[in-house]
Amino acid sequence: IASTNDSLFAISNSDTKYPVTYYKKGQLSPALDSVLFSAPVGTTVGPFTSNNALEIAKLIDTKYSPDSIQVSHIVLNPAAEGGVTKALEKADSIKNLILAGGNFAALAVEFSQDPNSKANAGEMGIFTRGQLNQLGEKFEETVFTSKTGDIIVTESQVGVHILKIGKQVGNSKIVKVAIVDKIIN
Repeated sequence: IASTNDSLFAISNSDTKYPVTYYKKGQLSPALDSVLFSAPVGTTVGPFTSNNALEIAKLIDTKYSPDSIQVSHIVLNPAAEGGVTKALEKADSIKNLILAGGNFAALAVEFSQDPNSKANAGEMGIFTRGQLNQLGEKFEETVFTSKTGDIIVTESQVGVHILKIGKQVGNSKIVKVAIVDKIIN
């Protein structure tokens, strides 16, 4: 079988439907973990037997990424702001206030519509790769490709965010992989 879209092929042909995303060492099955972190991009490996399934994987990309990142945010609800465009405009205005020396924590208390971060002056906490996936792969990728001190406007499934990237710890190789598995009956 041939395909021009690795992600679509993997999702439509796999029993487990692993997300086609970046993984750190230890997040994949031991067999895939042992070969993918030293294979060249574009390599297809397997089949390997793992947890009562056969796995084949294609290595799409590799890069280095922080192991953990401290993140603060201000969340705007597009519905409350009159739509996504208006929320993005307001987020850009808040970002410009911060870049001009405004206090992020005070602005988070004033503007954030997320009660948890509002109560903590915008602090979300410290996250490792994979912990922010519930906000979407694009959101997590934005966080993990940013640098300490960056102020970024981005969208997620819960709204428009003004992010402040704090302390970053570590720097490890990660791999973007498309996995196809078939359960062995």
